[in-house]
Amino acid sequence: MKTPSKSPLLKLVAVLAVFAMVAAACGGTTPDTEATDAPDLASDFGVSYLYITHDLAVARYMCDRIAVMYLGKIVEVGETETLLANAQHPYTRALLAAVPVPDPSHQKVEPDIKGGISKAINPPDVCRFLDRCPIATSYCESNPHPPLEDTGDGAWVASHVVAGRA
Repeated sequence: MKTPSKSPLLKLVAVLAVFAMVAAACGGTTPDTEATDAPDLASDFGVSYLYITHDLAVARYMCDRIAVMYLGKIVEVGETETLLANAQHPYTRALLAAVPVPDPSHQKVEPDIKGGISKAINPPDVCRFLDRCPIATSYCESNPHPPLEDTGDGAWVASHVVAGRA
C-alpha cells in the first residue's frame, strides 16, 4: 500500500495548488520569482501541468511548450522560445503584440486583427479566426477550419495561408 506522501494523486493536487498560488501571486501581469520556479517544481514532482492564460509573458516562464487556442481550436503550438520568436498564426502575433513592455519609450504596435470575437456557439465550419484574420483569403472562406500542420521548425500551425494553400 502506498503512503499518502508517495501518492501520484496527492502529488498532482499539491502541484496544482502550488500553480494556483503562483498564478494568483503573478496577478496576471508579470512573473515573479515563484513563477520562474514553477517548471522546476513540476520536474521535481514528476508531473506535467496545464497552465491556461492570455498572458504569454507569464507563460514564457511557466511552460516548455505553448499551445495557442482561439474559440476552442488550437491554432499554433510549439516550443516556447521558438513560438514566441517566430509566431506564425495571426492570433498568436496579436497576443504577442498585447504583451506590455516595461519601457515608456517603446512604441506599442497595435494587434493586426479586426472585428469582434467570432460566434463561439455552433460556429460555421470555416476557420474560427476568419472574421478577424488580416491575412484571410477567399480560400479560407470556402474551406473547413485548417488542420494543424508541421511548419518544419518544431511548430505546428492551423492556417491555410501559412500552409500555402490560400
